[in-house]
Amino acid sequence: MYAEAETKKCLKLSIPRLYPFVTLRGNLHGRKFYGKNELTFAIVWIVIYCVLQSLANPLNEKIGIEYSANAVFGILQTIILLSLIWKNDLLEQYGFCKIFVPARRFLYYVPLIMIATGNLWNGVAVSYSLLDMVCHIVCMLCVRFALRLQ
Repeated sequence: MYAEAETKKCLKLSIPRLYPFVTLRGNLHGRKFYGKNELTFAIVWIVIYCVLQSLANPLNEKIGIEYSANAVFGILQTIILLSLIWKNDLLEQYGFCKIFVPARRFLYYVPLIMIATGNLWNGVAVSYSLLDMVCHIVCMLCVRFALRLQ
C-alpha cells in the first residue's frame, strides 16, 4: 500500500570536511575508530560531551550570558558529528533519509503538534533576555541532536 514509504533515498551531500584538525591521530575522521566498535564510539562522544558541558559552566559565569559557552560547545560538537556522518556515508544508518510519503498521511503528527504548542496556549512570559533565550535554545537543540545520534 505504501510501497514508496519503504523506498528511501538518502541525501547524498558532498561537502568538504569542515574540520580537518579533528583527526585523533588519523583515526577519528575515518572508519577505523567508528567501525571497530560503535558502542565505544558513542561512549567516547558522551564523555566528550560531558567534559565540554562541564567546562562550559564556569565560562558562562565569566562571560555573563547563560548557556553561551554551552551553545558554542554544542554547535562545535554538532558540526563535528555531522561532518563525520557525511564523510563516512552513514546518513542512512542515522536516519537522514527522505521519505516520499507526504507528512499529512501520518496522523500521529497531530498530537505531536499539540504537545509542541501546549506551552503557548496561555500566552508567553519572557523571563530571560533575548540573547539568553537564543543561547539556551541553541544549546538544547544541539543536545537533542547529539543524543539522537548516540
